[in-house]
Amino acid sequence: MTPDGPPVVGATRGPNLMLSTGHGALGWTMAAGTGA
Repeated sequence: MTPDGPPVVGATRGPNLMLSTGHGALGWTMAAGTGA
């Protein structure tokens, strides 16, 4: 979980590397929206 609440989702400086982290206890609930 991030300090301010929202997860970290987005591109990185590395080629073909995306982040999708920080969902906390809502990970399974938010997975479909994050992947869309």
